[in-house]
Amino acid sequence: MENIQAISENEFVVTNNVGATIADAAGVAPARHVIATDCDEVLVNITDKWIMKCLAHRELRDYFSDGHLKFTQKNALLRDTYYVHDWLGVEDPAHRDLIQSLYFDDEFFYDDLRPASYLQSLLRCTDVVSDIHVITSCGPTDSNPATSSKRRFLEQHLVNAVPTSTKVHLHFLPTHVKKGAYMAAQGIRFSSYADDLPSHLVEVAQTALTRNFELMMPGCGYNILADRELAQICNERNARFVVFGNSPAQTQWLESLAT
Repeated sequence: MENIQAISENEFVVTNNVGATIADAAGVAPARHVIATDCDEVLVNITDKWIMKCLAHRELRDYFSDGHLKFTQKNALLRDTYYVHDWLGVEDPAHRDLIQSLYFDDEFFYDDLRPASYLQSLLRCTDVVSDIHVITSCGPTDSNPATSSKRRFLEQHLVNAVPTSTKVHLHFLPTHVKKGAYMAAQGIRFSSYADDLPSHLVEVAQTALTRNFELMMPGCGYNILADRELAQICNERNARFVVFGNSPAQTQWLESLAT
């Protein structure tokens, strides 16, 4: 944790109360508090299931060393490499494609997943939220089977779970479309944006239509060493950078780093 504090200086905050942090952001734009958020690893944690599917596949099982196995029980987000195939050291193109297919080709992937801590906290703060924009990638093609499952998840656990006074907007973007540029083109002015990738947070901050907003990031093994570009853009746009635990394992890990 000291590494991030040294980089981000006063802009860096660790919280175990996501709900209070979301509510606090309402002070940025009290007349119209708008939340924008990524989906995967923010509203719902997907990697635990994905990695367990890899482990269960006989063609991929040999890639798992003892070091990998400790991340397979609700700890996958603590791994230090973002892409699953890189983390496992998979170089065979056929096996890399197989790993991708275990997620993208599963039309029921999200159906048994539960809302992450961030989504649960967001639902408790709808009295100060007028709009929620979910900005999520639909993968390599617009018709990935997993996308239909993701939509069902969001409709069940977000669209149908908020009061009618809060409007929910679902945006499914092709992979090549940058989230910040898209939101700017759509005129979306947010007071808080959440994403698990620092590069996405930087791009969103650079293209934001307002200042004095909040950037929120679930603390993961692959993103915890936030780079200087993120700290610089926070300073330039007067943004607050908040790291939070999005599962009990993440929260415990973040607390251990802070001590």
